[in-house]
Amino acid sequence: MNISGAIACSLLLTAILFFPAPYSAQTGVFINEFMASNGFTLADEDGDFEDWIELYNHSDDTVTVEGYYLSDSDSNPYQWRFPSVSMAPRSFLLVFASGKNRTEGELHTNFKISSEGEPLLLSDPDGNLLDHIPPASLGRDLSYGRLPDGGADFETFERPSPGAPNLPNFELSLTWSHPSGFYDDTLSLEVIVPGENEIEIYFTINGDLPGSDDSLLLSSIELLPTEVLENNPIIEIPTNSSSSPPWYRWRPPGDDLPRAHVVRAAGFKDGEPVTDVLTGTFFVGSEYFTHLELPVFSLVLEEGDLFDHYRGLFVPGNSYDENPWEGAWSGGNFHKRGREWERETHLFYFDEAFEKQLDQKTGIRIHGGGSRSMPSKSIRLYARSYYGEDRIRHDFFEEGPNEYHRLLLRNSGQDFVRTMYIDGLTHLIVAPMGFEQQRYRPAILFINGAYWGLINIRDRIDKYYFQSHLGVDEDHLDLLEFGGFTIVEGERDDYLEMMEYVRNHSLEEEMHFRMVEEWMDVENFIDYYIAKMFIATYDWPGNNIRFWRDRSENGKWRWVYFDNDDALADLYFNPYNHLMDSTNNPWPNPLWSTELFRNLMESEIFRSRFVNAINRHLADTFDPERTISLAIETANSLRTEMSHHIERWGFPESVDQWEQFNMEVLEFLGSRSCVFLEMSKEFFGEDYQFDSLGYCISYVKDEANENSIQLMPNPTRNHLHVVADIPLSIQSYTIVNAAGKQISQKRVTHSSETGEKYKVDVSGLAPGWYLLELVLNKGMREYFPFVKTD
Repeated sequence: MNISGAIACSLLLTAILFFPAPYSAQTGVFINEFMASNGFTLADEDGDFEDWIELYNHSDDTVTVEGYYLSDSDSNPYQWRFPSVSMAPRSFLLVFASGKNRTEGELHTNFKISSEGEPLLLSDPDGNLLDHIPPASLGRDLSYGRLPDGGADFETFERPSPGAPNLPNFELSLTWSHPSGFYDDTLSLEVIVPGENEIEIYFTINGDLPGSDDSLLLSSIELLPTEVLENNPIIEIPTNSSSSPPWYRWRPPGDDLPRAHVVRAAGFKDGEPVTDVLTGTFFVGSEYFTHLELPVFSLVLEEGDLFDHYRGLFVPGNSYDENPWEGAWSGGNFHKRGREWERETHLFYFDEAFEKQLDQKTGIRIHGGGSRSMPSKSIRLYARSYYGEDRIRHDFFEEGPNEYHRLLLRNSGQDFVRTMYIDGLTHLIVAPMGFEQQRYRPAILFINGAYWGLINIRDRIDKYYFQSHLGVDEDHLDLLEFGGFTIVEGERDDYLEMMEYVRNHSLEEEMHFRMVEEWMDVENFIDYYIAKMFIATYDWPGNNIRFWRDRSENGKWRWVYFDNDDALADLYFNPYNHLMDSTNNPWPNPLWSTELFRNLMESEIFRSRFVNAINRHLADTFDPERTISLAIETANSLRTEMSHHIERWGFPESVDQWEQFNMEVLEFLGSRSCVFLEMSKEFFGEDYQFDSLGYCISYVKDEANENSIQLMPNPTRNHLHVVADIPLSIQSYTIVNAAGKQISQKRVTHSSETGEKYKVDVSGLAPGWYLLELVLNKGMREYFPFVKTD
């Protein structure tokens, strides 16, 4: 250091150590508050949550701060210069410490503040140091500043107040006389105030934050059994537009729905809050609660955050008024995204044993694409330190990570009007294939005490998922969607380079296929495509497709399995035609979306591996005995609750219709292996060896006689009725199980006219999938899959 530099540094340190307060006091302008890790406190005009610094003019005069300087460096106090700005007496001035360096509109410095702690300096145009804040290490969404404003004492604030007077931290904490949970009869709920503090308690019962103009608590709150209460009026608010198509248009709820009590209370003194808000959820007395078989979520939040015309997440609102078709399917506030459309909620979670497992604040946003227009919305939960806890910590699923930055309460997407479990079931089916996928568990949701029906607890596929499940650092994650057109995280150059190579080299040549193998996990790609093809996903691969890699030396592209709400429906959907189509349909299989698959199919190595994988998965993963067992178990888990869910939403039309949808799923799973096997044989030809499936025999679709003979009911518990709309003569029947083993055989003599039934007793069979072989007159054979249930 030269002599002049040493002298300057010495003078600066002297000023910092001995003279900051007097000069600040003369000018009246102080650094009053700052935040060094802004997770969710205040967004700038770009929607970014940047560090910020607040100045306060403590004087009675207007002060012009043009030419003043802000800095985070003792050795360089003149880092950022103020433009022409004046501060009125007793006013605040906010500056974002973002590094964006803006002096028009919102003010942004050319530096950021380290949350680990570094000094902040304010200097006047003559270089005089006006204020100096020593380094302070701060957690996320905590601020540090003076109390009172402009005073000499500093505090860390749990309630940051950028651009407004600093707020003291609450020293009092209220508690309930009874914890949130389930109670048999009327509950007298009290609020316990520590010590002998003389404060007034105000409360609300609709989810709103209490204020001094709400109900004053004089003694206790009587919570009556919920069966004597009327429905919460919020369930009468339509959650999509009246112009929505009838198949998913909001329907009025029934009259006899479960309900919970939600209570919020806060302490006030002289009209000002002196405690944080206390929130509780109480299930009282209803017979319904004694028969719960699923876990329960309760969300408590400001009613306007969901239903206000301008800011409500659940309603068409002003967004629909301005542009009715802005979003997929229909416009509405529920199609809005980003942090400005995140709302604070209090989250409770009770397990099947009625034990409270979660009681914390989180953020919520609407999740999904077109399914945002469904009457019931998918909800994305956000854990942030801003809300108190930076994780949602609970073991919702029996294996895997149990801490979440994000968690989904999903409405089952398009399947909301059908079964409420299709996508979750497909994830259970393909679990052995080792994909990056979303775990599934059903639950019941209450919002502000109102019954909101069934939801699906799911993982959220984002950077935190890859970090917690696979240990991939977010700085090394490349996550893309829609053929690499959209970057979710990281970079896309490597993927685009691979696709350029694929376009310009014939993969018939082994050397070029081997080169592509260096880029992508081919085995994962094969399994992923077989899974999507087997379940008959139509709105893909030009939609709902994501792939990722760890940006490391050995990182390869892998495909993420998600969003299969329209699956397990079209038994005869031919995925080979879908994926090899070269007509360039705009949706759902444009050429760009099938390009990689079509080119890989040119490789003999790839085709052989594909066939081998089909044989393996048809014998194991997609074995009807396994898949049908999973489907029956999944439907059974919802059966008790489904009548209430239908009463709430009107979808499906009835429990009987839901049971019919269940039967169609079982029919699909019972027959899809055989159908997919035949399609695969036809596509690959005789040069490839496919393993036979004993239960298939020669079961193929007979277009001419598709509806001439039917089994009713199917699934069944005790008996099958063979019904024909043509004269029918049966000589014998054989029942074969999913493993191809003959279970029973019987010779019969049955002749009937049109519409007469023949009864087959299956009461002695174990639950599962079976094939009924009928030998008709002249030795003609017909094969019919059926499902035996408990």
